[in-house]
Amino acid sequence: MHWKEKLLYLNNNHHLPFIASAKEIETSGITTSETMKGMVQNIEENTLDIIDLQKLVEEQAKLIQKQKEDMEMLKKEVKQLQRK
Repeated sequence: MHWKEKLLYLNNNHHLPFIASAKEIETSGITTSETMKGMVQNIEENTLDIIDLQKLVEEQAKLIQKQKEDMEMLKKEVKQLQRK
């Protein structure tokens, strides 16, 4: 489940997908196997989201480094042009 879908689900249902709500657990009890299955599914999805975020952070860090290098080169060029 995409994080946006999960957010929408949380906003609408006030609990994680694939996990019984607190009210449901209160009234009907807890099914251990179903709860564990839901927890594992949520953990796996969260892990994939973290991996995607880390990739994005690394791409942005490379872009920032390239922009810093470009900025320094442009500053040098401006100084050279100002000397002429």
